[in-house]
Amino acid sequence: MKATFDSEGYVTDETLSLISYWYRNNNWEPESFLAFAETAFNKHYGKWEVIDNYDKLSSFNYKNFKALEIATGGWGSNEAVVNAMEKAIFWSVLWKASFSGGLFILDLSTIKSTKDEKKTLTSASKGS
Repeated sequence: MKATFDSEGYVTDETLSLISYWYRNNNWEPESFLAFAETAFNKHYGKWEVIDNYDKLSSFNYKNFKALEIATGGWGSNEAVVNAMEKAIFWSVLWKASFSGGLFILDLSTIKSTKDEKKTLTSASKGS
């Protein structure tokens, strides 16, 4: 699955909806959620970079962690992608920090493997 764009290069509403409601249509898979969102993000204007030993938040007493650093570059389409991501349930788990100017830091070290997540969800639903 790939993101779609209009004739001017802006991400379509259909793609934004897929991002916002990823968990409804694609299970609890944060890896595929991020991979799809990345296809909708224009890296010519912004930045989408995984950093294994992220240390730029040490002044906030955070230890180094595996991070996804997203900078929208002021491009409206990239801002729309991030806004759609913020509506997804994964954002609340992955979000670490936001800064003025369109910089967002997600903590990828919080992602468990999809197999582990499915086991946890299945166990939780059996216990209720």
